Amino acid sequence: MKTWLKKIADRRAWRLHPVLAAVIALALCHGPVFSTWGAEPDSFETRAEGFYTMGPGDTAELAECLALFVAKRKAIEAAAEYFARRKLIEPFDRASHEIYALAADNLSADSQQLEWLKNTSPPRIVVRIRLRVRLSDLIEAEIEDRKLSHAAVNESLRREMEPSVSETLRPGHDIAEGYRWIRLGAPRAAIIYLDRLIEKYPHWSEVYRVKALAYQIERQWVPMRDALRKACALGCQSACDDLKAGQGAGVFSN
Repeated sequence: MKTWLKKIADRRAWRLHPVLAAVIALALCHGPVFSTWGAEPDSFETRAEGFYTMGPGDTAELAECLALFVAKRKAIEAAAEYFARRKLIEPFDRASHEIYALAADNLSADSQQLEWLKNTSPPRIVVRIRLRVRLSDLIEAEIEDRKLSHAAVNESLRREMEPSVSETLRPGHDIAEGYRWIRLGAPRAAIIYLDRLIEKYPHWSEVYRVKALAYQIERQWVPMRDALRKACALGCQSACDDLKAGQGAGVFSN
């Protein structure tokens, strides 16, 4: 069975070429290096679509926020692939989940269209966007993630065991913290944090997906199975696939 942890380890993440990083770092202080829309290698424009299926108690604001986040993150991942093909970035580490999530929160779509699918039960919202992503956007997100990682390393045990979740709807920052605790080797802290996050996003499949990863690292197979089941029920196909593979391999047997 190829576990989700292995998939994360195998997944490509990207880092800026050192020389180009220095050039763009200066641009952050003195203005953009390139200004042509999508014509230069430091920018990428694309269209993306995200959706969210509402659950009991979800507000329209929360549903729209999560659907928009999904769309923006798709666009950012496509931009990273584009920059890689142009030899402007190179593989670095598994912090890509955090960086892409932070960048998705930080960027605003150039245009967006909302559509409520009224004939579905439960209701579903679809968001279609056009987004321009610059290399500098990835640099800023990486810098922010490094600062947050440094702060997390210096957190007290009390903070790890009693994490706080902001009331502000910033799904990228919220889910990035779960990934960050796992990457920093604190899966138990991640589980405690994600339990709190579920109170804020009770029907967001990715929260349960990340929680399943933390349980996998802890080798807690039954809670991992339960988290995968919940993510699968909420529409996460990869969770359904891993759940089926794990059951077939007898991973979740008591």
